[in-house]
Amino acid sequence: MYKSTLSHIVIVTLFILMLFTSLHANSITIRPISGQSDYIYGSLNAPVSIIMYSDFSCPYCKKLRLTLKKLVNDSSGQINWVYRHFPLDGKTSASMRQANAIRCAGNLYGNDRFWELTNHLFNLPQPMPNNINRRITLAAQKSNLNTKDLLSCIDNNTFNQRIIEDQKEAQALGFTGTPGLVFVNNKNHKTIIKQGALTLKNLTLFSSQVVTQ
Repeated sequence: MYKSTLSHIVIVTLFILMLFTSLHANSITIRPISGQSDYIYGSLNAPVSIIMYSDFSCPYCKKLRLTLKKLVNDSSGQINWVYRHFPLDGKTSASMRQANAIRCAGNLYGNDRFWELTNHLFNLPQPMPNNINRRITLAAQKSNLNTKDLLSCIDNNTFNQRIIEDQKEAQALGFTGTPGLVFVNNKNHKTIIKQGALTLKNLTLFSSQVVTQ
């Protein structure tokens, strides 16, 4: 009984360490952050960026996005948030269509609409796979987007390749789930990599550490 309990404690401890300790940060090449190819919340010239690898089926991503938004809003232009994709169900319809939806919104209507549709998709209840189009339509209507144009872009799988590139990057970084976070010093390109729904305190801590390392 004692051995079983001890083993359980060890497993739980290792799991926590996996989520909240640094991964192999500097051994992986991360695609440079660009206002031309990335969607960025906050100042484009912020000295620190936080890349979040995310999926709409992830409840921790839903929670963390609000914390990140507060962090950026309160940073006086010192931190921005970069959204990248990590569809947890691979290339299946639900994850890919929602990822395509927000990229299509950004491409058709600009950065603000990208973030607005992202917010509405996270706020809707999780769907069954057969009503994913209804979910996207509802979120698009809340964002005042032209649903016909948006769905046409999604149906063309316009951004599949970019989404898959993000997914492969997340996997190369060692992420096994979402959210995955990369804190980037935009001056010297040093990084700190973490996994899990970090608190505001920890987000602030690692944002400061990446500047001083």
